[in-house]
Amino acid sequence: LSLVRDLLLRVPASLTVGAQWRDSTIQLVCRSSMPMVVRTISDYVVTDSANGADGVELVIHRTSTTRIEGKTTSPWRLMEVVGSGSSTLDARVSVRSGALSRFEGTSALTMTVTDRTTPAAMTTQAVTQRVKMTGSAISN
Repeated sequence: LSLVRDLLLRVPASLTVGAQWRDSTIQLVCRSSMPMVVRTISDYVVTDSANGADGVELVIHRTSTTRIEGKTTSPWRLMEVVGSGSSTLDARVSVRSGALSRFEGTSALTMTVTDRTTPAAMTTQAVTQRVKMTGSAISN
């Protein structure tokens, strides 16, 4: 699901080459009984236009930053998670249909989980996820 969210482009109704806009999302998620807030800010710019199979296509470049924060406190467990990441995506979108014809992007997300259940034996684990996405539409 997160990969699909990464592909979504929120495009204004009217665009020209050079157009820029910003979008942000806040998502509340829960993993392993830990509620987390995921904040993403995305900056877009239309870098080019080109002829494609479905007519004129716009080339859109997106850069995003993400911040994750979460904490669970219960009598038997005290854990915190913080994370940050960034991504880039270049996509070709049909002006006529809005269909995504081609995309390429990368993302990296680092999360640190700290278990504070036993203060004298606090443990921390950091995980980094890197994703590279490429694809194109298949026409029949």
